[in-house]
Amino acid sequence: MPNPAEVATITTAGGTYSYWKSISIERTIGDTVSYMKFSAAEPGIGAGETPSWGTLQLSPPAAAQGFLAGQLAISGIVTSRQASYDSKNHGVEIIVASYTESGIASTVDGSPGQYLNQTISQIANAVYGKIGVGVNVDGASGADLPFERVSEHVGETRNAFIRRLAMMRNLHMVDDANGALNLIRGETARSTTLVEGQNILKGRILIQTQLGVPLVNLLAQNFGNNVHSGPAAAQIKAVSLNPNYSGPARPFTVMAEMQPSGGATARRSRN
Repeated sequence: MPNPAEVATITTAGGTYSYWKSISIERTIGDTVSYMKFSAAEPGIGAGETPSWGTLQLSPPAAAQGFLAGQLAISGIVTSRQASYDSKNHGVEIIVASYTESGIASTVDGSPGQYLNQTISQIANAVYGKIGVGVNVDGASGADLPFERVSEHVGETRNAFIRRLAMMRNLHMVDDANGALNLIRGETARSTTLVEGQNILKGRILIQTQLGVPLVNLLAQNFGNNVHSGPAAAQIKAVSLNPNYSGPARPFTVMAEMQPSGGATARRSRN
């Protein structure tokens, strides 16, 4: 009997499958879409034989979920199916993308097009809610500070629009096991728990600081009105220090793509 802590399964409307040759699930903080790739090889199916991968209708855009050691790791749709075969064998490779991929594949509606005094949580859920994807926002201080005025750019993807706002609130984008979008600070992503000695056979960790900087200068402009005008609108500045940086001097200035209304929050580093 296989060890339950080492079993990966794929669940679809057609059932649950654990007959695979290789399987991998990749999730990266900063990327909004995770992918599950799995392949299977089997003998050719003859008369009276039990159907398996060769006859599965697991093709785009079927819904699918991936489990590692019984824990949900990814929820999304099949985006690719590639099959190869000869007289005796049949092989298939299938890729499942998280539901958040719809935010990259679709553009903003331009309706309402402009959001006044709303938080990133309200805006993101309005934008992604139209494609059936929920958004969770980290409750860290200042993360849900309202934007005075935000306008969609017709033709930009939903992902690009929300990423603009996330940068103004020092939030990173990542999906979770349920296919929702999370805007986070630090290590608060909702995902599958992997524990050494329990459901990990082998692991590797990589820490990089090539793009680390000691501080970030942010420059931006806001629209003018009766409340803010002149230098208060045209010369917005902010500085963010990185106390964890100890390398050489690396001056770094960011020109904000939009007005950081309510106060600017710059990234501490680009690790």
